[in-house]
Amino acid sequence: MAKDIKYVTTPVLTKMLGESIPGLDPDGKHVLVYSMLHNDVEIRGLWMLKMVGQMLPFETLLTVPIEAFNAAMRKAKVASREARDEAGC
Repeated sequence: MAKDIKYVTTPVLTKMLGESIPGLDPDGKHVLVYSMLHNDVEIRGLWMLKMVGQMLPFETLLTVPIEAFNAAMRKAKVASREARDEAGC
């Protein structure tokens, strides 16, 4: 069985980071691919970000405080079956 794909919206991602990322699609959905504990106080995650005018996601590592990460993940949404099928998952 495939793992649920969770994503956050641009406002949630911006709040988690405490700043905006230039070129980030304001209506985008951003997927957390992998995360791990870093220095016992932060979460380092591999993210696929939706950028303005781009079809393919931009992959990047983002490091954030645990509290900010947990708050964002409480607002994360699970992609619908249709979205997973469309993404080939």
